[in-house]
Order: sequence, then structure tokens, then C-alpha cells
Amino acid sequence: MPLPTIHLIAAQKIAHAADYSLSSRYLLGSIAPDAIHMRPKCTREWKDRTHLRIPKWADAWANSIDLLENSAGNSFLVGCALHNMLDKLWVEGPWRAFRAALPADMVEREWKQIYYQDMNIVDRWFSRQPEGRQLWNAVMHAPVTEYLDMVSASEVSLWRRECFDKFSAERPFMQAQLITVEVTQTFIEEAAEELGGILKQISASKNAEDEHR
Repeated sequence: MPLPTIHLIAAQKIAHAADYSLSSRYLLGSIAPDAIHMRPKCTREWKDRTHLRIPKWADAWANSIDLLENSAGNSFLVGCALHNMLDKLWVEGPWRAFRAALPADMVEREWKQIYYQDMNIVDRWFSRQPEGRQLWNAVMHAPVTEYLDMVSASEVSLWRRECFDKFSAERPFMQAQLITVEVTQTFIEEAAEELGGILKQISASKNAEDEHR
């Protein structure tokens, strides 16, 4: 799945495409579902719950749309919903292409090593750009809240701090092998257009409903 800074860059572009207010709470929501990793002995079931893949993975998109429609103006939850939708688009795009470029019989340990090496290189690159720095600054100053009843405010706070510290550390840059900055930039632009259109449509529909009350 995309790492945190990629989610932040995408969230910003989605908001722009949807004419949606870019708040720090919205940005924090765009990384919050992954804060479940801060829970000791995090299980796959817990992560599936935070990403709305319950009862099955195929339900994540519809469940996220439902969250968008019922967020009641809560920008943090809007960010959470878009996080889950971006993950689905990522799996269908860059991740699928990545696996197709490697031998089908490559063991999981080996392809995961390549994948996360690439992802860390790319996410670190985005975090070091002026845009990435500004977004992380906003996230670090956002009011912290829980993600529904699934992730605590403490876990969200710990997650943003761990991510920020990780990509702030001084390390030499390397060259990504398969998932490159260019691949990721193209994905972000295309995903932002699609998700921005969905968010804009839902926001317009909710505004129309409010006007008729």
C-alpha cells in the first residue's frame, strides 16, 4: 500500500480537484487508518477493520463511499475514507504492475523486500520536497482524535510521530527499482482526479440536501 507521505500528497491533490477545504484534520485522517500498526501485536483482522474491508476486501470501496456520505462534515473521517479508497486503486495499479514485473514463483519474503525498499525510497523523496514538508508540518499540528471505534487518539498520535521521525532521519538516497517516483506521481495524478470527482459529487449532493431541509 502507499506509505504516509504518498497518502498526504494524494489527499492534497484530491482536495484541490474536489474544491474541498484542505485542513490539518483532513490530512491527519488520510494517514489515520494505518495507525492500527501502533497497537501491540497488530493483527490482519484489525487492519482489515480500519480499512473497511469487512466482511471482505471487496467491500472496502462501498464501505468507504458510505463513510464519505455519512461523515457529517467531519473532515478527519473524509480523509480516512479516501485513504482506504486510495489503497484500493494502488493495489489495482502500481502494486499489480510491480508483482507482474517479478517472477511469479518469487517467494513472498523476497518480493516484499524489494517492494518496501522501493516504497521507502519514494515516500522519503516526497517527504523531503517542500510540498511534503508543508503537509507533514500541518499533520503534526492537527488536533488528534480517534478513528471511529477502531483506532484510539493515542495510536493516531503515536503513528504520525513515528512516521515523521522515520522520514526526517538523515539517510543517503537510493534508486528505486520498480516503483519509482515517476510511477508514483502518475498514479497520484490519476487517482486524485478519480477520487476528487467522487468527493466533489458527494459534497454537492449533501449541500443540495441541506438546502432543501
